[in-house]
Amino acid sequence: MNSGPQLAFSARGQDVQRVQTIFVMMKILGFDKIDGVFGALTRSAVIAFQDGEGLPTDGVVGDSTWQRLPADPDTPAGAAGATLASLAGLTTV
Repeated sequence: MNSGPQLAFSARGQDVQRVQTIFVMMKILGFDKIDGVFGALTRSAVIAFQDGEGLPTDGVVGDSTWQRLPADPDTPAGAAGATLASLAGLTTV
């Protein structure tokens, strides 16, 4: 399950790139649209996803949208009870 901050139109940054990457994997967004900027195309992709999942189509990536998104391939899965120290070796720089 995914989680992240609420993202809406004009948001920028790594979490926007995460969502865009997931939408590319789902073939909702073109790979050349991963730019970290939550613009009109990203908002349209969010609405299309929300509609397909039976979620309110507000174009905002909130808790319910994050939870319905497929797993982010760059997010390591930790075992139950995993500690920060045990997961530290999974990160890449």
